[in-house]
Amino acid sequence: MDALLQDLRTALRGLRATPWFTATVVATLAIAIGTNTLIFSVVNGVVLNPLAFRAPEDLVGVTQPGEPSASISVPDFMDWRDQIHGLTALAAYDRGTANVTGTAEPARLQVALVSANWFDILGVSVAHGRAFAVGEDRPSAAHVAILSDALWRSRFGGDPATVGRTVDLDGIPYTVIGIAPAHFTFPRNPDVWVPDAFPQWALSPDARGGHFLQAIGRRAPGTTFSAAREEFNGVTERIRQRYLDVDNFSYTIVPLRDQIVGDARGALFILLGAVGCVLLIACANVANLLLVRATGRVSELGIRIALGAGRGRIVRQLLIESVLLALAGAAIGVVLASGSIRLLVAMHPGNLPRLDEVTLSIRVLLFAVGLATCTGILFGLVPAMQAASPHIVDSLKAGLRSASAQRTSSRLRGGLVVAETALAVLLLIGAGLLSRSFLRLVAIDPGFVPQQVVKFEVSLPNEQYKTWAQIRGFTHGVLGPLSRLPGTAAASVGFGVPFGDGGATTVFHIDGTAPVVPGHATAAATQMVSPQYFTALGIPVRRGRVFTEGDRPGGHQVIVVNEALVKRYFAGADPIGRSITVTGWSDDSTGSTPVVFRGEIIGVVGDTKDGDLTKNAQPRLYGAFDQMSERDLMFVVRTTADPSTVLRAARAAVATVDPTIPVFHAGLFADALRESESLSRPRLYAAVVGAFAITSLALALIGIYGVLAYSVRERRRELGIRVALGARHAQIVGLVVGQGVRLAAAGLCVGFAIALIGGRVLASLLYGISPGDPPTYEAVSIGLILVAALASWLPARRAATVDPVIAMRPE
Repeated sequence: MDALLQDLRTALRGLRATPWFTATVVATLAIAIGTNTLIFSVVNGVVLNPLAFRAPEDLVGVTQPGEPSASISVPDFMDWRDQIHGLTALAAYDRGTANVTGTAEPARLQVALVSANWFDILGVSVAHGRAFAVGEDRPSAAHVAILSDALWRSRFGGDPATVGRTVDLDGIPYTVIGIAPAHFTFPRNPDVWVPDAFPQWALSPDARGGHFLQAIGRRAPGTTFSAAREEFNGVTERIRQRYLDVDNFSYTIVPLRDQIVGDARGALFILLGAVGCVLLIACANVANLLLVRATGRVSELGIRIALGAGRGRIVRQLLIESVLLALAGAAIGVVLASGSIRLLVAMHPGNLPRLDEVTLSIRVLLFAVGLATCTGILFGLVPAMQAASPHIVDSLKAGLRSASAQRTSSRLRGGLVVAETALAVLLLIGAGLLSRSFLRLVAIDPGFVPQQVVKFEVSLPNEQYKTWAQIRGFTHGVLGPLSRLPGTAAASVGFGVPFGDGGATTVFHIDGTAPVVPGHATAAATQMVSPQYFTALGIPVRRGRVFTEGDRPGGHQVIVVNEALVKRYFAGADPIGRSITVTGWSDDSTGSTPVVFRGEIIGVVGDTKDGDLTKNAQPRLYGAFDQMSERDLMFVVRTTADPSTVLRAARAAVATVDPTIPVFHAGLFADALRESESLSRPRLYAAVVGAFAITSLALALIGIYGVLAYSVRERRRELGIRVALGARHAQIVGLVVGQGVRLAAAGLCVGFAIALIGGRVLASLLYGISPGDPPTYEAVSIGLILVAALASWLPARRAATVDPVIAMRPE
């Protein structure tokens, strides 16, 4: 122990004696270890940590095979709840919005409509008050609500007396019975949870085609996941076979954590691997610095060995120095990571799930300490072994390093540069592939023209807007002033607008056709839109006509469909004049009776993407807003005027019609598309890997420069002789630059080989290109060789100016 403490004190003295070297190494490692700690904290919070629920491994989510989630009908949910025994409980949930009034300014809230057993099935206890009781999700039950911690603190000042008070949600008084725990935000960060009381029409057989719910369940004790899934699949298949004519959908269950995390799991592990490459490159650079430093310590270490210090003692002392450097870098890196985590959570980039659970936890701190220790040993071992080699005493006697020792050290430094260049190439290829893939995504035609379109959303309360006539009165009162604004080309309102809240999938029947055959359910995304909607979004009309002001309530019911629906269900034949009947909706605003909506197809419009740009457009049908209205609305205005002017006019128009209705999600449609998950995550992945690639390239070039600069110093006598014998300036420059380019080329070959072998890892994140994309490899090749030559030029210029008289002077 005394010897260890003595080595520790010696290491600290040595590092203090070389402040610039110590600062350079610590700064390099702080950046590398800090970024690794940051990315690992995200992986830990999003992927590795169990869900913050009771026995989270028993929780499952309902989904469709091959899809991240599933929308289900109320009758399906009721059948599953009654017939499936491998799940002790099932709970349904839906997303909605509500306007809160009566306290402070009117605001729009995100509402989770859930089964009464929601908190019980998840095993979550409320922080104040109580959870929902059995039966509180029946239509006859009193209106109760549980507030999120964030809403409770921001709107009610964190007052415990809030429990028991009444808040107005969409004009309906709700009694606050509880406050959720601070970190409970499932599902999808709601402001308030209310029981989902299914209306009577949703329980009828005709409503089986209306899909708008999602569901979770908990496995029964002693039931394995595979057994529960097998039973669930069997029950859902029997139900599907029974109702093929209205509800031909297949469902299954997956672990709830897998459903929540989704495809972010693979992408985050790829990012962790990428930042690991940056750390390895930093280690190679530091190892090179230590090799150079060891050269200047030949006399010191030789004397210690001559005085009896064993080789193991020398290696131990040098490793202690390396670990101390790494731990110092880790300490600073953890501080940097801590600040970055707070910034990351606040920005919430890429709509990553569970990002609010990312913290600098004990596991993350242990990761940083373990990483620093391993890193110190990794970059310190080879230089330590080299410095403590048996040749050191001979070098001391000779007063200089032996030729074999010089060659060994030179090969080691060159090998390290090749390794870090290969890793940099790997990251550059990854960044290039992700960037080119993102550009392909941006170039996808969504089927509409989002430029010069201003949009905003409102949600109309049921109590204030009980009839379709009241809803139409509101929309006409808002659209009138907007249509008269200078620069307005078209103004419209709709429900289910792409890349907005709302929308649903409904089952329909084409009049005059046979019932649905297995595997071919006639289902489509459904929108209700007003006249000028297609003009406002620039959706082309392919056949027939679209809605006009003449398509009014009580008149001939009409429907517009898209090309995908025609291709799938009409085999490309002309659908104009055909009639279809839509199921799963209510035909009045109270939602008390099942739908009886039979409309004639009057037009065919182009396909539009929604949510995921990489997927083919789904069949879509449009109803005339005046004939079938909705309360969750998006207004769209195509204009050449300043967007801020239009938005001010929009808020004024809404306030004039009803000052209690808040406007939300107001902005440019192009911005909403840009920030959609379909583009935001690929942009995030490309930006992060690109930043890592640039960092790694800079480190690799520093490594090439350092090796060449030291090589020029070692070869000064040789270069002097070459100059004395008549070597020209260009020949000396070419000699040194050639050495740097050869190192880069070797790293390029190794990096290409690794990228071609492991490129399949990136395949799931790419769109429109393959992992072996030739233009990406060509660009990386040319770029790396050019910058390597540039990094080599400065040492080469210094080599060409060597004075042979001075260079050959005896030392």
